[in-house]
Amino acid sequence: MKKLEKYRSLVCQLLNNHTPEDANQSDSEIECQLIFDTEHDPYQFLDIGGDGLKRVYNCFIHIDIKNSKIWIQRNMTEADLAQDLVEMGIPKCSYAIASGNHTQDSIHHNLSPQQTHHFSRSTIRNRWTPFPYFRKP
Repeated sequence: MKKLEKYRSLVCQLLNNHTPEDANQSDSEIECQLIFDTEHDPYQFLDIGGDGLKRVYNCFIHIDIKNSKIWIQRNMTEADLAQDLVEMGIPKCSYAIASGNHTQDSIHHNLSPQQTHHFSRSTIRNRWTPFPYFRKP
C-alpha cells in the first residue's frame, strides 16, 4: 500500500512539473486541466474548451497505475516521462510505455498519410497542437 501511495504522489508531482506556468490564461477559452483520480488511478494533463467555433480537446499526457505498475499511456510532449520517473526513484521494472514509442501515440501507425496529423509545438500557447501533415494539390 505504501508503494501505491508513493506512485500516486510521484505521478501527481510529475504532471504538475510538466504543466506550463501560463496554463490557464484568463483571456483564453481553452482550459488546462490536470486530472488526478486517486481511487481508480488514471492521471491526465489535457486542454479542453473552444477556439472560436472549433472544439478543443487534447490529451497531452495520460498515465495509469495498474497492478503496482505505472503505465505511460500517452505522451504528446517533448518530455521523457520514463526518464523523469527514474530520476524520481521509480525502478525501470515498475513502469511501462504502453504504445512502444513514448512520443507518438500508436494509433498514428494505422493511418494513411492523408489521415495522419503532425504535432508541432505552438509558440503562442506553449502546447502541442495538431495540424494536417498533408498538403492540398
